Amino acid sequence: MTLSNPLNLLLIPPILYLAFRIVVPGEYDADVYNWMPAKHPEVIVHRKYTAAELAELDGKDGGRILLAIMRVGRDGKVSKGLERTVFDVSNGRSFYGPDGMYGNFAGRDASRGMAKQSFDEVRDVGRLRLRVAQLKLTA
Repeated sequence: MTLSNPLNLLLIPPILYLAFRIVVPGEYDADVYNWMPAKHPEVIVHRKYTAAELAELDGKDGGRILLAIMRVGRDGKVSKGLERTVFDVSNGRSFYGPDGMYGNFAGRDASRGMAKQSFDEVRDVGRLRLRVAQLKLTA
């Protein structure tokens, strides 16, 4: 490095300033900057939901938005008992809310729609349950 290059002369003051700030940090003012949220978000306790309970949590009344995804094991097989993982997607209201592009997944089992990349509403759930029962019998 040579000081005859003007670029090197221009870079020396910012480098010295940054080194000084690392060695001598400024005073911390909690009122100016605080990364902590004002209130911790409300947490839903882990529990099992019925289809009717899940349907109530679709965000149409401005409340929470939950969706369920079928649990698949590490071997790629669907878990026994057709267990589902329920996700709280309330923070993504613009996506999963009633007017969002994934709004039809809210308050229901979204496994089929996400697996098939289909955003059509499942209208005949009874037929779908019958198909699942047939698959269980053949397995």
